Amino acid sequence: SFTHMTELFGPVLGVMRSKNLEEAISLVNQTGYGLTSGLESLDDREQEIWREAVEAGNLYINRVTTGAIVLRQPFGGMGKSAFGPGIKAGGPNYVAQLMDFDEIDEPQDGQSMTDPQLADLRDHLANLLNSRGEIPHEDISRVISAIGSYSLNFQQEFGSFHDHFRLLGQDNIRRYLPVRELRIRVHPDDTAFDLLARVCAAKTVGCRMTVSFSPGYRAPVLGMLEEMTESWAGSIEFVDESDEMLAEVIRERQTERVRYAAPDRVAPEVFAAAQETGLYVARAPVLAEGRVELLWYLREQSISHDYHRYGNLGPRAGEERMQVL
Repeated sequence: SFTHMTELFGPVLGVMRSKNLEEAISLVNQTGYGLTSGLESLDDREQEIWREAVEAGNLYINRVTTGAIVLRQPFGGMGKSAFGPGIKAGGPNYVAQLMDFDEIDEPQDGQSMTDPQLADLRDHLANLLNSRGEIPHEDISRVISAIGSYSLNFQQEFGSFHDHFRLLGQDNIRRYLPVRELRIRVHPDDTAFDLLARVCAAKTVGCRMTVSFSPGYRAPVLGMLEEMTESWAGSIEFVDESDEMLAEVIRERQTERVRYAAPDRVAPEVFAAAQETGLYVARAPVLAEGRVELLWYLREQSISHDYHRYGNLGPRAGEERMQVL
């Protein structure tokens, strides 16, 4: 056994060779696991390549890959090293996944839109408030508020890098990466808000999304959404598929996450496929408050980087950092 071998020969170290950094990253990502990963390199070009391509929750550059500290390096992985939405322990969002939220008021709205396509969609919806249509006005109004809240929270939290400590000689960055392939599953009990808000949330953070609905399902909001998102090109797709087909999509890992609008709308077949693969099925009620809703479309990542060299801060010596004790 492995335990017996370590008793006889001591710790076991596995070593793999690669032709270059890109192949090394590919080998790492092929394992399917992604808790921590480290790089030793003084070349900032290599650091950038590795940082943007390696699939792991905690990244360490030019330092040890252990010793994560609460808030400084919130801890949690990706892929088979993550559970549920992968929200990191020791970070500001961890408790949110253990809570149930209800909205009692409209969320705070953003003053500026960073995505021109979302801004166009918001204007289009605003025009619908002045006409009689098949989409309830209360749903349209709530989506308009949601778009503003999503934009505001993306600008303030989810689209930014955060370093709460700014230690001298060490960066400790928390950032968010979009779920690359997201399935938005439509259910007959979904409201127009449930569908439109999920699509707008995914667009805000940069997911490539597939709007999935059962064969034969038709609703006015679905046709309207297809028409309004024609300019989004490959970032959105519409497919009709049965629950069994969606379960097979999950088993074949053709999507990274599925977003439902309520827990009781997830089919047993989908739950079974998610259980087999570990894929997360987000099913909390859809909210207009972006600080909560956007969590289900993102992955958290921590980056800890010793940027000094034997105490030499180099070109970053003039930065304003926390004082040394």
